[in-house]
Amino acid sequence: MRHVAVICMMLASFSAALAQTTHEEQTVRTIYAKLAYATKLSVLVNNISRPNNALSDLGEMQKQMDAQLAFAFQNFRIGNLTDIADTRWDALVTKPQQDLIFVVPSSMPYHIKLSKSESSTSMNYAMAGWQRHMDFDADWNIPTKEVIRELPLDTLRPDVVYSRYAAYTVTVALDGRQRTYQAIFLFGKNPDGTEAIYPIDHVLGMGSLNYFMQNPIYPQPLLETHLREWPGVREWINTAGVASGSSLQDVVCDAASGKCAIPAQVLEKALRVPIDPESRQFPPPTAPANPAQADLVTSNAAQATCSSSNAPFTSTLSSIGTTDHRAGGAHTASIGVSSACSYTNGNNANCNTQCNVNSTTTPVGVDSGVTVTGYCHVVGANWANGTGAGPTEALLAQHIYMAEPPNAPRPSVIAP
Repeated sequence: MRHVAVICMMLASFSAALAQTTHEEQTVRTIYAKLAYATKLSVLVNNISRPNNALSDLGEMQKQMDAQLAFAFQNFRIGNLTDIADTRWDALVTKPQQDLIFVVPSSMPYHIKLSKSESSTSMNYAMAGWQRHMDFDADWNIPTKEVIRELPLDTLRPDVVYSRYAAYTVTVALDGRQRTYQAIFLFGKNPDGTEAIYPIDHVLGMGSLNYFMQNPIYPQPLLETHLREWPGVREWINTAGVASGSSLQDVVCDAASGKCAIPAQVLEKALRVPIDPESRQFPPPTAPANPAQADLVTSNAAQATCSSSNAPFTSTLSSIGTTDHRAGGAHTASIGVSSACSYTNGNNANCNTQCNVNSTTTPVGVDSGVTVTGYCHVVGANWANGTGAGPTEALLAQHIYMAEPPNAPRPSVIAP
């Protein structure tokens, strides 16, 4: 695989330049690199779900990827928190005001069949955009030691002890615009002895770096389903791998270059997974469906059974708003859900349906907040699993759906 070899050489040469850096700096750079990679994945996901997409225009697709998040760093300062105890907090961390980046972690669900068993897979990615807030007037002219003293009130983790820091200047670029600002990572120990890491970046919003520090961004649906045959996805796969000793289903990132890639052995294994033939009934929007097949689906719709559409599927529910914040700053809440629906024939042209909706992920909060260290909301307190039943759309529409592209809306979605 020529592309894998080329990327490997590039990453190896960049890594040599960062060999003497500290663990803290490499951690900071790597987490930002994962977030940047997640926004590039959003280009593929967003185009897959649109009838007029850029997956057949490789130049346009690459242009959209190049416009996603990118980060450059300067002036790293690493040390013990006691060394900056009396340093003003506003000299270390930029307030959430003026031009900010709005990041929404998301998940793309995709139902696939592997061998004779049913399984579902998904991938994490992020969408990012600019927003502007001018009215943050909180006084941050306070010493760092006071901020650290109050930190347990924000994190609700008084058992975590932070002792080290990495402060830095970062320039974020997105969609042809950029901003330079200051942020900080705190490092310490959890009660079980593992490393605790707490990013504080109010321009990106609190939570986005945490999310991609804790969750993999392995794009399984793009590699193990028929989506890998689409022109743009296929072209992306050709440059998606890098030689690595890792066998984990996640990307590996080069801290110096800010680039991430899939371990070559993981990528090659994924591409050997047989594609479920039935999944090809969802043709890509750029490739016209077989007219004879489409006619067959429509003409036989009245004879089809409602139960032929039974399948579990997943989705991500999101809530976005800023009005709660006295001092500005965006916040979002999202949660992954799994919906298992069963359809049965009714007394008329409609199908009867019953759906059971369950959460599949911990609620995610992304919050720029009004406190100096982050969160000001508790997310997910009102979520409840449950079931619902009712009629769906007409049976004809139910089966015309079967000829629609991926991510077309199902005839029945029960929202909690």
